[in-house]
Amino acid sequence: MRTKKPRQLYFKLFWTYIAIALFIVCSLIVYFVSAMVGNTLRNRQETAQRIAGEAAALAESDEEAVDYLFGELYRDEQELRDVIAFLNLEPAEYQEYSLDRYSESNSLQYRGIRLFVTKAFEAYPGLERIELLSLGEQKLTTFLPENKVYPYQDGSAVLEQIQDPGSAEAGKLQFVRNILDPDTMTQEGVFIFTFSCARNVANLVDGLDYVDLVITKNDESLVCMSRESRKWENLLNSDAPDRQIPGCDLYKEQTDVYQIYAVLDRKAAAMIPVSAFLAIIGVGLAIFACGVFSINIYIRHLTNRVDVILSGMHQVTTGDLQIRLAVRENGDELDMISGKFNEMCLELDEYIQKSYLAEIEKKNAQLQALQSQINPHFLYNTLEAIRMKAICNGDRDVGKMLYSMSVLFRSQLKDADWITIGQELDYCRQYLELFEYRYNGIFTYEIDCPAELLEKKVIKFILQPIIENYFVHGIRRQDKDNRISLSVRQEAGREGVVFRVNDNGMGMEAALMEQKNRELTENEYRQTQSVGIENVNRRIKAVYGNGYGITLDSIDGGLSVIIWVGTEKSE
Repeated sequence: MRTKKPRQLYFKLFWTYIAIALFIVCSLIVYFVSAMVGNTLRNRQETAQRIAGEAAALAESDEEAVDYLFGELYRDEQELRDVIAFLNLEPAEYQEYSLDRYSESNSLQYRGIRLFVTKAFEAYPGLERIELLSLGEQKLTTFLPENKVYPYQDGSAVLEQIQDPGSAEAGKLQFVRNILDPDTMTQEGVFIFTFSCARNVANLVDGLDYVDLVITKNDESLVCMSRESRKWENLLNSDAPDRQIPGCDLYKEQTDVYQIYAVLDRKAAAMIPVSAFLAIIGVGLAIFACGVFSINIYIRHLTNRVDVILSGMHQVTTGDLQIRLAVRENGDELDMISGKFNEMCLELDEYIQKSYLAEIEKKNAQLQALQSQINPHFLYNTLEAIRMKAICNGDRDVGKMLYSMSVLFRSQLKDADWITIGQELDYCRQYLELFEYRYNGIFTYEIDCPAELLEKKVIKFILQPIIENYFVHGIRRQDKDNRISLSVRQEAGREGVVFRVNDNGMGMEAALMEQKNRELTENEYRQTQSVGIENVNRRIKAVYGNGYGITLDSIDGGLSVIIWVGTEKSE
C-alpha cells in the first residue's frame, strides 16, 4: 500500500476549508452589495417620487398665486374698472380716464392696472411677466418687473397661442384668466401670468444624475425638461398606456393645468458609491484573513492529534502493545478513536496470550486425535472381517448390512469435507438400507435428483442427521405405511440447491414448529431432542452464511425438512 506523504491530511483539510471560507465570504459580499444596491435604489425611488411631488407643489403654488391675484382684482372695483378701460380705450382716452378717476378719489395713489401689476411682482418674485390682451383690437401689453412696460403690441400671435391647446412656451408656466365686465358679463380680454419653471426644475434635480423632471400641459405639449441631452421626448411619444420608458421608473403628479413626470434611470439609481463598494470588499477580505488564520490553527491542532494516533499505530506494528493514547473525558470522535485504540491494544494483548495457550492445547489435541484414530480403524477392519465371514457362511443379508455400515465408517474416516451431491446421496442410501433391514416391511424410501446436480459439491453429512432424526422421533412403528422421500432441486432465482426431506410420520405441533424455525433462523442453540438438525443448521450457516440453513414445514400430517445450501465452494 502506498504511504501517504506527511501533512497530506493537513493540506487537504486546509484547502477544503479555505475554499468553503472563500465561498462564504464571496456570498456575503454579493449579498451585502445586492442589499446596498436594493436599498440605494429604493431610497432613490422615494427621492424621485418626492421630487415629482415638490415640482407639482411649486406648480400648484404658482397657480394659487394667480388665483389670489385675480381674486384681489375683482375685489377692488376701481382696479377692475381701470383694467377694462385700459382694454377698451385708446391710449389718450385711457390717460384722460385715469386722470379723472384719480382726481375724483381721495387716495394719494391711483388704484389702476399699474398698481395691480406692481403689487403682483412684489408679492411673487417667481412671476416673470404679466400680459394683458384685449379681444377686440387684439392689442397686447406686456408688464415686466422693475416697472418695465411694452404697451399696445400686436397680440394676434399670443391669442393664437393661448387658443391652441398644443402650444406652450419652453421653460415657462403660464396661467390664463379671462377678464369679464361685471355689468354685462362679456369677456373684454385675458390676463396671462408667466412664471419661470426651468430654474426650479434644475434646482430640484441638482446633483441627482439618476432622475429627470418633465413638465407638460394636460394636453401633453412639452413645457420643460431638466436635461435636454437625455432626450426624454420618448416619454411624450410613447403609445403605452402607462407611458413607461425601458429601464426607467416613472412617477407622475398632476395639477389642474400641468402634468409632472419624474423619470428615474434604474441603472444609474442602483449605482452605489465606489467608497462603499471598496469598504465591503475590505471587510470581506479582513474576515477571510481571520478565517484563514483560525482554520490554520484548528487544522494544525487536528492533524497533530491524528499524528499522535498514527504514531501509536506504528508502535503497535513493531509489537509494542503497551502503548496508550491520552483520552479526554467527554472528548470528540478522535478521543473516541484513541479510547477504542487503547481497548484494542489491551484486548489484542489478551487475545495473543489466549491464542498462544490455545495453540499449545490444539497441538496436544491433535496428538490425542492421532492416537484415537486407532480405534475407528480397528472397528472398520473388524466389521470387514465379520462381513466376509457372513458371506462365506451364506448369510448375504448380514453381509450387505455390514457392507453398508463399513462404507459409512470409511466415509467418516477418509472422505474430504467437501463431496459431490451424488456421494452424499450414496451415503444416505446406505444409511436408509440399514434401517430398511431393521424396519422390514413397514418402511420405504425414495431419492430423486436431476443428473446435472450430481457433480455439484456440498459439505458432507448434511442429510444423514436429518434422516436419523426421523427414525428417532418421527417413524410410526405400529403402522406399515411409513415413507420418507428425499429430493434435490435448483430453484429459479436462488443460488445453491435445496434438499427436501419429506416424511409421513409423527409430525410436529404448529407452536413448536414456529419456535423451532425461529431458533434455526437466529442460529440459537438449545439442548433439545433435535440436536442433529441444529448441528447441521449451524454448520451450513458457518460455511455458507446466514442466508442459508434449515426450515421446517408440515406436509400430509408429517414433516418436511427444507435444507438450502450453496454449491461449488472450494475447500
